[in-house]
Amino acid sequence: MANDNFKFSLRSIVEKNKLNGTNFLDWERNLRIILRSEGPEDALATPIPIVTETSSDEKKANTIRLKNEALPITCLKLAAMELELQKRFLNFDAYTIISELKTLFQDQTRIERYETHKAILNSKLVKGKHVSPHVISLTGLFKRVGNLGTPYDQELATDIVLRSLHDGFTPFKMQYHMNGLKYDLNELHNLLKNVEVNMIDDKRKEVLNVNNGKGFKKVAKKRNNNQGKDKQVVIPNGGGKLRVASDHDVFSAKPRDTRKETVPST
Repeated sequence: MANDNFKFSLRSIVEKNKLNGTNFLDWERNLRIILRSEGPEDALATPIPIVTETSSDEKKANTIRLKNEALPITCLKLAAMELELQKRFLNFDAYTIISELKTLFQDQTRIERYETHKAILNSKLVKGKHVSPHVISLTGLFKRVGNLGTPYDQELATDIVLRSLHDGFTPFKMQYHMNGLKYDLNELHNLLKNVEVNMIDDKRKEVLNVNNGKGFKKVAKKRNNNQGKDKQVVIPNGGGKLRVASDHDVFSAKPRDTRKETVPST
């Protein structure tokens, strides 16, 4: 009973948000989520063979089986469409419906595919952010673009993930390429999490060493040979003679008062 309620709850998503010509991509995504929970998602990718009077009994039996398996999916899709689209696809099976819809709304697919490719290529792990959510986000984008008809192969997807990492992962990337390593996205994800943990541990050790006084070099102070000796500055004396004075004399000397001086007449 609980399972039936769960199915009903999921199905209500597409039934409340019916296909209307502008929301095909969201509608298809919700439909696939429902079919994945119930098992028969393959019905969207399995064409029903055409049989004739001369077809073998085995082929006829297989066609009937596929039609029966696809019937609930076909009905679900039709129920989740606006009336005009419903009329148009009333006599189609599930595979033919989804194929025709993709052709009908290919402009929407092309735009979203472009935006998804753009998001993948612009993705960059920022220093201070954890690597795991970053890789999960990229993996989701790879799956999305695959559903739109242009999947990335594993090697290319791996290269894109490595390219998106900040320079803290440079030693790892160099070792990865030099050793000719090849991992799928899940394996690479786990590997990068371990690398990140080691990076954090190394950083902590560095901080501890600094706090403990390690890592600093003591700089010996050079003693100025003239230290303790006053600099000697030559300044004019009032009588026109020169005398030698110390820094103290220079900076503590009172300024001359020129107000009482008279300009000699010519």
